[in-house]
Amino acid sequence: MPKKKEIDKRLKKKPNFNSKIIKKFKELQLPIEFKKRQSNFVIKNNFRNNSVKKNVKQILEKIL
Repeated sequence: MPKKKEIDKRLKKKPNFNSKIIKKFKELQLPIEFKKRQSNFVIKNNFRNNSVKKNVKQILEKIL
């Protein structure tokens, strides 16, 4: 998973980067733990195509 520093670095490279807006969006985000508690399923994304596909297939099997 990309680290916060890496994400910030990529954001700063964007031509329409606005630090005030980015900061506001970060403040508005709900905590991860809250999102996990509210969700029925969690898809783990370790940034490999196969892992996401595999997790989605498992969830689809449970649903269908």
